[in-house]
Amino acid sequence: MKTIFTILSVFLFSSAAYAQTTYQEVYSIFQTNCATAYCHNNASKAGALDLEGLGLSVSDKQTDVHTNIFKGTPGNSAAASKNNYTIYPGDPYRSFLFRKISNGFSDDNPLEPNEGNHMPAGGNLTDYEKEVIRQWIVYGANSGADGVDLSLVDEFYTNGGVESIPAAIEPPAEGEGFQIHLGPYFIEPGAEVEYMSKYEPLLDGTTEIIKFQTEMGTYSHHYIVYDFSNGASTGFDPNTVPYGLRDNLGFDGKSFVLTEQYSNTLETPKGTAFKWDNNTVLDLNSHYINYSSTQVLKCEVYLNVYTQDNGTAAQVMRSQLVPNTNIPIPNDGQDITFNYPFSLPANINLYVWGVVSHTHQYGKDFNLYRRNLDGSQGAQVYDGGCADGLPGCAVEDFDYQHLPFRFFEPFLEVDAQEGIIAEATYNNDGPVPVNWGLTSNDEMMIFVIFFTLDTAGIDIYENPDTTSTGIRSPLNARAEVLFYPNPLSQTATFELSGINNGETVLQILDVSGKVCEQQIFDHLNKSKLQIDANNFSNGIYFYHFLQSDRILGNGKFIVNK
Repeated sequence: MKTIFTILSVFLFSSAAYAQTTYQEVYSIFQTNCATAYCHNNASKAGALDLEGLGLSVSDKQTDVHTNIFKGTPGNSAAASKNNYTIYPGDPYRSFLFRKISNGFSDDNPLEPNEGNHMPAGGNLTDYEKEVIRQWIVYGANSGADGVDLSLVDEFYTNGGVESIPAAIEPPAEGEGFQIHLGPYFIEPGAEVEYMSKYEPLLDGTTEIIKFQTEMGTYSHHYIVYDFSNGASTGFDPNTVPYGLRDNLGFDGKSFVLTEQYSNTLETPKGTAFKWDNNTVLDLNSHYINYSSTQVLKCEVYLNVYTQDNGTAAQVMRSQLVPNTNIPIPNDGQDITFNYPFSLPANINLYVWGVVSHTHQYGKDFNLYRRNLDGSQGAQVYDGGCADGLPGCAVEDFDYQHLPFRFFEPFLEVDAQEGIIAEATYNNDGPVPVNWGLTSNDEMMIFVIFFTLDTAGIDIYENPDTTSTGIRSPLNARAEVLFYPNPLSQTATFELSGINNGETVLQILDVSGKVCEQQIFDHLNKSKLQIDANNFSNGIYFYHFLQSDRILGNGKFIVNK
C-alpha cells in the first residue's frame, strides 16, 4: 500500500509540475537560486529586490513578487537611467533582472561596472533556466497562462535544434542609434508561426531615422515594422495592446514603416529621414517557417535603427503598404493575372524613392506601371523578376522569397491624377484553390512604396565633381544571385555579382541547419559556381553567400533527381 501511495504521489507531482504556468516555473527558479538559497528573500531584500514575496501561501507570494518586478524600477540607478525595468514585459534586453542573470548567455546590453555583478552570487543558472526566464519575458511576463511551450525549450537545450541566426549583429555605436531584438521564440518541426510584439523606442524627442539594418534567418518569411501613430486619428489606444508576442494579428490604428524578406540594409537618400516622436510605439511582425521535420527552430530578428538629430533632413521619408486582398486563385495549373490600381489623394504628388513587391509561393511575376489619365496602363516602372527591379532584363528570375527593391535616381514623380497599377501573376499547381491569407499556404499581392511629398533639399542627383550619387552607401551590399535550374536534377549554377571583391564563402544547408557543402573562393566582379546533385539527397536546401561571416545573399532550392 505504501508503494502504491508513493508511485501515485510521484505521478501527481509530475503532472502538477507539467501543468505549471511559465511564471510558476520562473518563480521556482528564483526560489532555488536567488531567494531562499541566497539573499533576495523578504527578510534581506538585497538590492531592494525580493524574489520570495510576502503572503500566507505560495500563490500569494508569487503574486507579490510579480507585482513588484513587472515594470518595477530597478534598485540600481544606472540601470534605471537606461530605461530598464526590473522586468520589462516583452523585452528581456531592457529587463535588469534578466541582464543580471544572463552572464554570457545573451550578448544584448551587457552589464556595466556600475550595475554590479552577475547573479546568482556564487553560482550560475543553466542555459535552460535562463531561457525559461527569457521566454517568460518575451511572451509578456504574464503571471497566468501564456504562449510559451516549455517542451520546445527543453527539446532545444537537451537535444539541440536549428539556430535561425548564426550570430547577433553589432548594434549602432553610442549616439548613432539603437538595436531592437525580437525573440527568440521556438517552433516545432514542420510548423510555421507569425507573431506581433509591441515595442516602445522610448525616444527623448522627435528623432530622424536614416537607416535600417535587418538581420533575420533564412527560414524567415518576412519581418514588418508598423507604427501605432495612426491610432490618435482613429481613436485606437496602443496601451490596450498587451506586451509580448501575440498571435492576434490585428492592424487597427497602425501605419506601415518597413518590410524585409531577407537580411538587408535600407538607407534613405541624403536630405531625407523617417521621423519618430517621443510617443512612438512600434508593432513588430515576425513570420518564420520551420522546414525541418525533426528539429526545433529558434527564431529571432535583429533591427539596427540609425538616427540623426531632428531638423537635419529637408524632407520626411514616408512609406505605404498597398494590398490587393481580392485574389481568388484556382488550382488549375494555369497562369492567372490580377491588376490593381492605386490612386492618390487629390492634389498630392508623390516622389517615389523605392518600391518592392511581395507574393507567396504561387507568385510568378509582379510588375508596376504608371497609370495614364484615362486609367489605362502606362510605362512599366518595376519588374519583380529582374535584378534591382529594373524592367527589360533578358531573362527573368522571379524568386518570391527575395523580391528586389527598385530605387529611383532621381525620384519617380507620380502625379495625383495618375497613380500606379500593380499587376501580379500566379500559377496554382497545388492541391486546393487559394485566396488572400496570412500563412505561407495562402497568397498575397502587396507592393510597398517609399516616398516624399517634395524633393527640395534632397541630394540624390549626381555631383559632377565626385563619383558620389548622393546615396549613402549601405553597410554591406546585397548580392545579386542567379541559381539555375531549380529544381536541381544534375548540375546547377550560381551566378554572383553586386558585392565587394574578396574572399567569399558559399554555404549550402539542409532543413536541419547542417552545412552540407561549402566553397571558399575569391570573388571578382562576377563569379560562377557549380554544384552537383549527386552530392545531395532529394529535398529542400538553403544557400548563403558570406563575406566576413556576414550573409550577403541567400535563397532556397530543391533537389529532385
